[in-house]
Amino acid sequence: MAVVPRAESSRLALLTVTGEGHRVYWSVSAAQWGSGTAGAATRPDRLRAEFARPAPPAPRASRRDPGAVPGIRTQGERVAAACAAEGVLLLAEAAPQGGSARLVGLARDATLPPLATATGASLTGHGLRETVAELPGRVPGDACAISYYADLRADLEGLKFRELVAGEGGDAAAAALVACLVGERLDGGGGEELTAALRAGCPAFFREDDRVYYRALGALARAEAAETVADREAALGAAVESLAAVPAAVDLTALAPRLARLRAFRALVGLAAGRARLLTGGDGVALGNGAAGGMQPSAADAAYEPVVEIARVLLAPDPERAKGTRWEGLVASIAPREAPELRRALLDAAVATRDPGLLDALYSCLVDAGAVGELIAADAPGLETHLIRGGGLAGVAHASQIRGLEPGQVARVVALARFYTARREYAKAAQAYEVLADVPVTGPRQELTLEQRAEYLALATLQARSCGEAVLLDQLTAKARVLAAQRRILEMLTRDEEGGADAETLAALEAGPRPLAELYNDIAVPRQLWSSCLEMIGISAYGDAAYVSQLWDLSLKSAWERGWAMAAPDSEADDPAHAAAEALEEVAREVEFVAQSVGAPDENSLPLPHVTLRLEQVAAGLWPVETGLPLPAGRVGRAVSVAAGSDREGALRAYETLLSTAGVDAGDESAAPSLRARLVESALLLLQAAAEQLPGTAPRERAALAGSCDALLGYARRLQDSAAAARLVPELEAAAAALHSRTSGRGLALLGGF
Repeated sequence: MAVVPRAESSRLALLTVTGEGHRVYWSVSAAQWGSGTAGAATRPDRLRAEFARPAPPAPRASRRDPGAVPGIRTQGERVAAACAAEGVLLLAEAAPQGGSARLVGLARDATLPPLATATGASLTGHGLRETVAELPGRVPGDACAISYYADLRADLEGLKFRELVAGEGGDAAAAALVACLVGERLDGGGGEELTAALRAGCPAFFREDDRVYYRALGALARAEAAETVADREAALGAAVESLAAVPAAVDLTALAPRLARLRAFRALVGLAAGRARLLTGGDGVALGNGAAGGMQPSAADAAYEPVVEIARVLLAPDPERAKGTRWEGLVASIAPREAPELRRALLDAAVATRDPGLLDALYSCLVDAGAVGELIAADAPGLETHLIRGGGLAGVAHASQIRGLEPGQVARVVALARFYTARREYAKAAQAYEVLADVPVTGPRQELTLEQRAEYLALATLQARSCGEAVLLDQLTAKARVLAAQRRILEMLTRDEEGGADAETLAALEAGPRPLAELYNDIAVPRQLWSSCLEMIGISAYGDAAYVSQLWDLSLKSAWERGWAMAAPDSEADDPAHAAAEALEEVAREVEFVAQSVGAPDENSLPLPHVTLRLEQVAAGLWPVETGLPLPAGRVGRAVSVAAGSDREGALRAYETLLSTAGVDAGDESAAPSLRARLVESALLLLQAAAEQLPGTAPRERAALAGSCDALLGYARRLQDSAAAARLVPELEAAAAALHSRTSGRGLALLGGF
């Protein structure tokens, strides 16, 4: 407990400091003794708690931890000793054995007049913020608690009392305290005598530059209080002129919110550029942000940081988040929808300085925040160079020369691609998107998924198509197909439907595009992912037809086994036809799925006659296991039509090939009478479906179908299965007659068969 001198307060008499650092101010009163005559003796006999102050912020609660709650208790500190004299309060923890006590708190209690007019009034002195917690019934004119700015608290972190008195850290703390004192007096409208006394008595702590700086602060305060635009501009001009004359003394971190609130962005960036020139020996160049471009931060980055902080605030002005911070006044002054205009004003002011380091820092901030469109719209100078350097593309001619992108570089390459697209430099935009699709991301986390890479490849393809780069377009199209195959492999392995994979394989597939040979030989073949093998064979245009047919057999057999197993557990014993139907459905879906990923039928990827034969054999119960359970032909025809790319004429040609070769491609299997009858029947169904969908104004196409029908009729008449022939021949004759009757009779030649 300490006595509060009457010079500091006419009402408060005692100060109590608790072990948690809280302060309670007490008033005293006395009852009269005697009869109330003049000179009767009085003595204090009553105490009353008037005010409660929170614990001063612990030194470690710095701006690097904006969420820290002020107060010693929240920091795990406990006050062991307190000293209060002449309004200054020092709090120290218990000294360790053989050591010195550590200073854990510092506050100044100032009698309010002339510093403010009422308890709770805001003190705007340099580096100060008032933190007052009152009990009910507060009395204007008494003491208030002042906690120091976060930077000063950070400087005081771990400072011991001995160091405060004799160490280098103590000198810095003393200089900061002097600065706070002068700031208070200047804000109160005085302080000239104090500054003169400080310059004369302690020039080490208060130099001529400091005097100019505080004079500028006074002018800045007048600008904030000015009622007319002319007065505000005049005071602001005087403040900026003084500040520019003493860049070494300027605390731009503290001034930035005030200048921004006055919309003095040109003054703000000018002071930052001047400070940077001072720190870098005059050149002011700080190319490359350390976090984004992989370079070491320059000495000027600290000078540019206040400008960057202003940009961050303007990107997302949130009153709730700014509450209690030095940005509260600025955010409160921003009208709805005004933030984009202020960001543009800040960017224009930075461009006017022609300081490449400042532009580099500001561009990095806006790119990280996703405000690339604003930079492009502003035609920001040097933006392309910044993005190339920041994206790690300097001196790179092709994506294959880049070993990896750091996480911060991805956003810059994306911005570069958007920049080139806006400039209609489509070939360069395609190359930037290709980098995003190809190059792995290094670091603790992956910032690009395979889906995102596929999107970037699609954008690259679009840009290449826009500029007519045929070679680049073919290259990107091939990469897109390989990546699509990789995504399907990853999906299958993740579902663990066709073999599964270890975590290392899955991580490698997710990390980025893998070579086609690696996907085929190391992943697909060992795990029997036959559909993926066929897809990759189609991409590579492998020329071995027999090998491709073998892969198709493996894929369809696997699908048949999967479908049979998916049937009900007792279906094989009680209803084998159901299991056979499920197996056929699974084989048909496999054909449709692989055909869509492979593309147009050809003997090197999709030998349609061979696939059609296998489908018909499955439906007939002849392959891959003889079940003796024939099924209707309708599902086979739909699958063959999808495999042919919905081209029914192409599907009909596959059946004609099977009927004409009499089993040359598959031994004697297609020559079996029952199977040939199924081929004719399926072809008839395709032909009838094609005729129904043919418009009446397509005589040439109708003539082609009529020729195909005639060929099928010839095969039907030669069937050895008399029952099937008796059923199919009349249907084909009727179909042929209908097609010929609606064919133009003006000498139009019928297209022969298939």
